[in-house]
Amino acid sequence: DTADPTTGVAAVAAISVQNGNGPVKNFRVLRNTIMGGTYSLYFYGSATDSCEVIIKDNTMSDFYTYGIYNYYTKSDIINNTIIKNTYRLTNTSIYPIYAYYSNVNIENNYIEINTKDLSYNYGIYTYYTTLRADHNTSVCNVKDLDYHHGIYCSYAPYSYINGNKIYM
Repeated sequence: DTADPTTGVAAVAAISVQNGNGPVKNFRVLRNTIMGGTYSLYFYGSATDSCEVIIKDNTMSDFYTYGIYNYYTKSDIINNTIIKNTYRLTNTSIYPIYAYYSNVNIENNYIEINTKDLSYNYGIYTYYTTLRADHNTSVCNVKDLDYHHGIYCSYAPYSYINGNKIYM
């Protein structure tokens, strides 16, 4: 169940995976169209058993806050995916790709943010993450913007960022 992001969110996540009974291995999200929810995709591992996720050839739109949320994941691949939200008024930050304590390869994706009156905005947000970002396009159509980051890396000492197009 999805809802119009301007009026409320009915679903929390289209796909939600958590390591409750051990590690999630080789979890694949391929060739889907996902609309709505607070998160389009939500993956939550643990410090000892991380999820292994492949996200490829998907389209995600109209999420409220997070397109892809990865927490304690490893060996992730996000490839050839379109992630965008519809223009809306909000004071909530938007994270099309959010990776926290993760090892992730983000390649050949299109990220578009359309909103107004937003304080913080991130195309790709990483924290304590080993990141490889190759040939992504990030477009920000934001009015009255205070802060926007095409790619934000905090504590990411082994990151490789190459050939990305960021339009702000």
